[in-house]
Amino acid sequence: MPVSADTAVLTFDTATSGTSSTQVQLPFVAGSPAHTYNCEVDWGDSSLSTITAYNHTEILHTYATSGVYTVKLKGACGEWTFENSGDKLKLVSIDQFGTSMIYGPGAFHGCANMKAPALDAPQLGTSLESFFNGCSSLDTLPGAAAWQTGSVTTFADMFRGCTVFNGDISMWDT
Repeated sequence: MPVSADTAVLTFDTATSGTSSTQVQLPFVAGSPAHTYNCEVDWGDSSLSTITAYNHTEILHTYATSGVYTVKLKGACGEWTFENSGDKLKLVSIDQFGTSMIYGPGAFHGCANMKAPALDAPQLGTSLESFFNGCSSLDTLPGAAAWQTGSVTTFADMFRGCTVFNGDISMWDT
């Protein structure tokens, strides 16, 4: 799958705790009709899936061997939130947020092994509550200047537990 601006690019290490050491489960959530799903997923092992519902069986992918895989998501990918559960520890990098997913409150809550070298901005809802809560490896957000935070109404606990974070978010409209 080519990487365009609407493609989310994420790197997972299947060997860390969560589902089986050869699996990754995407944290899609149910929601209002605005959360539509017709999401193309390139799992990084020559496998492709189309996810049409937040609870579609193909949100769980099994690899032949454990390892580090770059996953690309494109299309209508609804809303994404780990909320301190699932395969949160398997996510090691947000390489590109992409514009095809809505990241809700708690989107990366508990992703303690994650870094975010992405230079683009995520599609945001009105709440960034606990967005990066517990992301103890998150040190910077190089694309933070592009984040459109003017319609965000809460930032509660957004960086709670981000013990090494030193990113510049001074330009955010809070």
